[in-house]
Amino acid sequence: MTITQVITPLPAAPNPATDTPENFSEKAAASVLAQMALPTEINAWRVQANALEANVNAKEIASNADAIATAADRVQTGLDRVQTGQDRAAAAASAATIGTTAAFSDANPMVKNAADNTKQGKFKADLISPGTIREYQMPNRSGPLALLDDTAMVLLASVVPVDNALTVDFLNVFSSTYDNYKVIIRTMEGSLAGGENINLRFAVAGVVDANSRYNSILVTPTNTSPAATNLGSSGYGFGYLQNASMSGVIEIFNANGTNTTKAWKGESQVNSSAGGNVFIQTLAGFYIGSSAVSGFRLFVSGSAAKFLAKGSIEVYGFKKAT
Repeated sequence: MTITQVITPLPAAPNPATDTPENFSEKAAASVLAQMALPTEINAWRVQANALEANVNAKEIASNADAIATAADRVQTGLDRVQTGQDRAAAAASAATIGTTAAFSDANPMVKNAADNTKQGKFKADLISPGTIREYQMPNRSGPLALLDDTAMVLLASVVPVDNALTVDFLNVFSSTYDNYKVIIRTMEGSLAGGENINLRFAVAGVVDANSRYNSILVTPTNTSPAATNLGSSGYGFGYLQNASMSGVIEIFNANGTNTTKAWKGESQVNSSAGGNVFIQTLAGFYIGSSAVSGFRLFVSGSAAKFLAKGSIEVYGFKKAT
């Protein structure tokens, strides 16, 4: 942008000493008219000068902004270079440590769904002991991964009997998640050489049912005439508690049944202290109560033999098929 306004020079002023009256009047009139037009020309020149200055200032501002942006770009470029250096260092460190430490943080997802990238998955290493590497090998086949509670048999409880106790209680171990259960007894021992029968009662809503709602039949290799017995009495039991190693299994069916019987079967083997003979007892029967059962109690038929704090009793639930 340039200034196009021209300032007209003033005509020669009249000179009384040299001009004639005619010239004086003519020059005076022309000088007055020129002086009257001069402010208009000067204002027009100022407008263009101001516009030119504003344009120059705008260009300077734009130039300064460009310089600032360029400087910011240079700073960002420097930061990018620093980040690139850090990324290279991290990549080098990761490559150098593969095989001794994790190459990826378990805070980040490892895989995303191809159709919907909001579906993501990651592995967590929280449960691994410090300084330990765990290896997981993929089987030579395809299929979904299973969780612990997806398996058919799930451990629900495990206890060691209290020393010199007359009962072992699992009164609230059953739930609607499982209908069938298996109880595994491992090397349990009692305090009496002669021993006493181990019996079972079910619990309803956490309370032991000691009423006559049980029937059972004892079947052992030496019993050719099975005898019916009520487990609430001091009749036969599925196991024998004495100062010898006893192991066994109890199976419980239809625990959540209402107005239907709950079936059970128990079998035990005792390495008798009398000459090391093996003593086997098998007992099966029903609980005919109309309510679902919440758990069970193991108890001895008398009070002389007591459970010792040995072995363990484990309760497993079988996952429902439907």
